[in-house]
Amino acid sequence: MNKYRWPIALLVLASALAVALLIPASALAAKPTSFEASGDAWIGGPFPTWVTGRVMHAADEPVNGVITSSPDWDALLGAGLETSHDGQIVLNPDGSFQGSLRGTFTLHAAGDTLSGNMSGKVSGAIYPVDYISDSGTWTSASGTGAFAKVKAGGTWDAYLIWDDGWGTYVGTITIRGTYR
Repeated sequence: MNKYRWPIALLVLASALAVALLIPASALAAKPTSFEASGDAWIGGPFPTWVTGRVMHAADEPVNGVITSSPDWDALLGAGLETSHDGQIVLNPDGSFQGSLRGTFTLHAAGDTLSGNMSGKVSGAIYPVDYISDSGTWTSASGTGAFAKVKAGGTWDAYLIWDDGWGTYVGTITIRGTYR
């Protein structure tokens, strides 16, 4: 290489290095992985409720469950689910209702946990069929063990129907989203 090409080569190399150092670390982070998981869910026990006019309020309503299918995220398979949320629903004369909820969730898997926040919409009917249909969004806030550095979020939906044998609402939940 002649003596004039060396400075140009060094200048090109230094420029490439400077550009590489300016790329934020977040741009180099792993891309999110999409997943869908589903399982069984039920209302877990008594919780405070009160009615003001046509609005029913609930505080710390527990919904529990277990993830029975998770083909896209192995760590969730068999995980226990606990949620606690506050909600308000408007009761209609025809027996239907709709409202909103906001709360927290925790997934427990092999001693590890993933916790976060959730919010959503509630609808259903008291008669002729007693059911609840929920849907909303969720975002992880913290984790332990295998979930310690996981960032995840997405949507969820649940469909629960009154079961006389269980004495509570039981049904299914589906969780969709991404994790990294």
